Amino acid sequence: MWTVDALYEQKFGDIVPNLQVGYISVKDANGTSDLDLSHIYAQGQLLYDQVVGFGKPALAVKFEQNKRKASGTDPKNTRVGVWAHYYIKGQAAKVSLGVDSVNLNSAAKANVGNGKSFTDVTLQFQVQF
Repeated sequence: MWTVDALYEQKFGDIVPNLQVGYISVKDANGTSDLDLSHIYAQGQLLYDQVVGFGKPALAVKFEQNKRKASGTDPKNTRVGVWAHYYIKGQAAKVSLGVDSVNLNSAAKANVGNGKSFTDVTLQFQVQF
C-alpha cells in the first residue's frame, strides 16, 4: 500500500484558496494477487477571510473516485460534491451545507446487489471541544 497527498494554500488579499489532491493504492488487498484497490481525490476551497455576521464563509468542491480490480470486474464509484461552509471558530465550530452526487458504474451496481447512483444533501454542524 502507498499513498501520496499534497496541499496548497495561500492568502490573496481577502481570499484564501486551497487545493488538496491525493492518491491511495493497495495491491493484493486480500493477500492474493486478484484484488487491487485505488482511490483518487481532489478538493478545492475558496475562503473569504473576513467575518460576515459572526463567521467566515467558504465554497468548496470535491471529486473522489474509488476503483476495485478483482477477478475481471472493475467496480468504480465517482463522487462529486459542492459545499458551502461557514466557519464560526475555524474547524472548532462550523456549519456546512453540501450536495454530493455518487455515480456507480454497472460493475459497482452489480457488486453491491441492488446498488444505485444517488445524490445526497447534507446539513452538518461541527463543534469540537
